[in-house]
Amino acid sequence: MATVREYDSYIQQQTLRAELTAASVKNMKENIFPQFYEMIGDEPINQLTKEFYSRVYDDQKLASVFSSSTRSEAQSNLFAFLTELLGGPRRYTELRGKYHRLVGRHIAYNIDESAARRWLANMDEALHAVPAFAANSYLLELLLDYFSYTAYWIVFGKRTAYMKPGQPSGGNTVDTGRIW
Repeated sequence: MATVREYDSYIQQQTLRAELTAASVKNMKENIFPQFYEMIGDEPINQLTKEFYSRVYDDQKLASVFSSSTRSEAQSNLFAFLTELLGGPRRYTELRGKYHRLVGRHIAYNIDESAARRWLANMDEALHAVPAFAANSYLLELLLDYFSYTAYWIVFGKRTAYMKPGQPSGGNTVDTGRIW
């Protein structure tokens, strides 16, 4: 199994950001992001999920990744996740379980560096389209760093056999199809 140092090195090569490490992302999640929900609330997060998926479902490179769920299901999952990430109600954990299942939730899909770049480009456009995010350059930069780290974590996890197809993903089964 790969080490955190190997993963950090891979992420830094992909993003060209030496400061983007497992430790910095952990700090974002635990100490920085939780303050933002109170400032922005549900509506900008809801707008972001709609903006993002309006792009993703029209993106030919990403369409297959999301083919097992409806747009409404995908938006609901992302909305719940972002709400919790930014310090709001624990909607995602209640719906889907712990976040550490990320690689398992995505291992069945063809996600490589190209797909990660497309996902990130769509998220970047969506973030800039929502005034509450576009107007807060600090939050915008943090989210783009976080999403970059996360997107490449999925790629790295698949590439290094961090999680093999058929391996439990933090529960007792691999997440497939509509249950992610």
